[in-house]
Amino acid sequence: MRQAPRLVVVGGGIAGLTAAYRLLHPRHADGPPAASGSGPRPEVILLEAGPRLGGKIRTDVVEGFVVEAGPDSLLATKPWGVDLAADVGIKGELRGTDPSHRRAFVQRRGRLYPLPEGLSGLVPIRLAPMFRSSLLSPVGRIRLALETVVPRRRRGGEESVASFVRRRFGREAYDWLMEPLLSGIYAGSGEELGIRASFPRLEQAEAQTGSVIRGLRVQARQARPTGEFETPFVAPAEGMERFVVALAGALGQADIRLETSARRIVRIGDALGVEAGGGETIEADAVVVTAPAWSAGNIVGDLSPDLAASLGAIPFRSVAIVSIAHRAEDIGRPLEGYGYLNPRSAKRTVTACSWSSSKFHGRAPPGAVLLRAFVGRDHEAEADGGEAEAETGEDAIILAAVADELRDVLGIRAAPLWTRVHRWPRAMPQYVVGHAETVRAVERALSAVPGLFLAGHSYHGVGIPDTIRTAEEAARSALAYLRIRREGKEAP
Repeated sequence: MRQAPRLVVVGGGIAGLTAAYRLLHPRHADGPPAASGSGPRPEVILLEAGPRLGGKIRTDVVEGFVVEAGPDSLLATKPWGVDLAADVGIKGELRGTDPSHRRAFVQRRGRLYPLPEGLSGLVPIRLAPMFRSSLLSPVGRIRLALETVVPRRRRGGEESVASFVRRRFGREAYDWLMEPLLSGIYAGSGEELGIRASFPRLEQAEAQTGSVIRGLRVQARQARPTGEFETPFVAPAEGMERFVVALAGALGQADIRLETSARRIVRIGDALGVEAGGGETIEADAVVVTAPAWSAGNIVGDLSPDLAASLGAIPFRSVAIVSIAHRAEDIGRPLEGYGYLNPRSAKRTVTACSWSSSKFHGRAPPGAVLLRAFVGRDHEAEADGGEAEAETGEDAIILAAVADELRDVLGIRAAPLWTRVHRWPRAMPQYVVGHAETVRAVERALSAVPGLFLAGHSYHGVGIPDTIRTAEEAARSALAYLRIRREGKEAP
């Protein structure tokens, strides 16, 4: 091993940035990278194939509008995102969504129905708001309430999300209440997504108490509070890219190489070699790959065909996010909420529309509104380069579908001030039935490749906090691996 251990991080999204940060600044419990007598501080090289850091996290300011190309917030009830913000000095910049607009809607037959209060994940834990809601028919509401007396499932094997929810809550509750929420999270089909990996809390609640509603009530009492935030979703006032800037600024000792892809990883003696774009092979004592599973599989194929095969078994879906600016006077209805969802049964191209300027303060100039439409349920655009903004080809089709949607639902007849389309091919992992077994196969194959570690949203959660958690765990494991190697070489 060289005097200073070298670690390579593949990918410059939130997972890669977090992994690099934790390699240089581990939590106290992980042990310092260079305590007295423990060897030199590691050298960290981060490779990013694109021209910028952040991956799908990107914030643009367009004519006074704060435009998010990807995620616009993170969940504060999961600690990893807020804790990381505190560590890099931006926790004080986090703001919750506007509590005065704290509701969302579901479109049903051309009308927007408020989602009832008291939802936890996909399902309600308070029944009174459900009975006051007109989203479901009286029969549908009664069937949902009977969940508490539905017998728990006895036979083994994982269910799809659709099967689980219909069995527990009824078909109508799934079609009009839970499926729209599901599409908003995964951009996928509940008939394919597995309950065990996609929403493990629901299956655990049934197993623990015999009722999902009763079990979630218990979990809610034990959940971490949002602390100083009034609402569970938060974001920096400047936009989500503030996270990227803060993390990059904390990596002063790292060697960050943009527009440098990792083509493959090979074994070099007891070390690893990362073949980068341009023909250079970087020798490393450990490598953390944070690219999505389909890309990671291509990189590690020569090193471990079994690992590559397991990674390639995780399916992905493409999504597009359309930002639209309008004059407030162009909107045909009050935007008193965070937005609305479209159920699959509505057969709409647009899965959801977020009212960004109602959701967060300061996202649009006075007298204007900012909307974000999501296309992704069955959208499989494969844009070269990962994103596109020109109003040609695929973008023109997407923009026409969004215009039709906003005309029908929000009564918008005027032309927008401007539009932006961001397409993200193969962006959302689909935790289909059997995903947990696939991840276990990945982990078994990974254990046979010393010095290689994986992180990202492909495995144990698609949200930003879970992605951060996987990156921190990978960094912790990599540092432990280096420590064990060093101690073995130093032993007499």
